[in-house]
Amino acid sequence: MSFEEWFAVFDQKYGNDFNWFVLDYDSTFVNELKHELGIKFANSSVSSIAKCESNDNVLFLFENVYRIYHLTYSNNSSNLSYIEFIDLNSAMKYIEKDYTENYL
Repeated sequence: MSFEEWFAVFDQKYGNDFNWFVLDYDSTFVNELKHELGIKFANSSVSSIAKCESNDNVLFLFENVYRIYHLTYSNNSSNLSYIEFIDLNSAMKYIEKDYTENYL
């Protein structure tokens, strides 16, 4: 399934209460990630896919790797944490599990 299909399923299951939303080609979070990671990011191709409304977690795609970064909005990348997933299905299952365990 594509991430749009996953979010359609989440919308059917949880309605407007689901706390993640799809980002439509928004560079705001990619720019923030670049700012926080600095030079370590320079040669990577990355796009932001989805954002959690309950915190500063953003799902990014780095070429073929999915990562959820917790953005800090600071210059200190040593505090920047992320969770890496081998595929989109793993990332979406994590997002749903986190939602049902922490926000329902």
